[in-house]
Amino acid sequence: MAGLLVLGLVACGGDSLSSSEYATRLEDEVAAMNARLDEIDVQLEPAASVDEASQLWDERIVARQRFVDHLAAVDPPESGTELHAAACDTVGRLIEAEAAMGVLAGEHETVASLRQIWNTPEGQAVRAIDQEAVAICRAAQASFGETADREVLADVP
Repeated sequence: MAGLLVLGLVACGGDSLSSSEYATRLEDEVAAMNARLDEIDVQLEPAASVDEASQLWDERIVARQRFVDHLAAVDPPESGTELHAAACDTVGRLIEAEAAMGVLAGEHETVASLRQIWNTPEGQAVRAIDQEAVAICRAAQASFGETADREVLADVP
């Protein structure tokens, strides 16, 4: 999910949503991105050539960029602006790190050597940033859960 400044995410904004609408929309977007990444990863494992694997790697970046584009189009509720900005930044950095891995992937001559890419510094960077994204998602879920609890109690006399 789990920051990409290069892609101009500093100006995240767009539709104004309530906290629950925002949470639902983001959950849907994350689920769609993760489903696409899972589809790509299933194809990546048995890739027959380095070219095929590199193309699939590019598709991973496209899937993340699509998520970023959707994220940038959402104006978070006031209570979520800090997490939203952190998510924009983290996913942006994740795309940059995956792009660096994509460049490295293109330098491999065999699919077998390409599978070792996760053991490189670039691969470790992607994993570390992905863990940051997961932490942001968990913080957002907790925050939105608290907001939902307050919304339920708002009408109680």
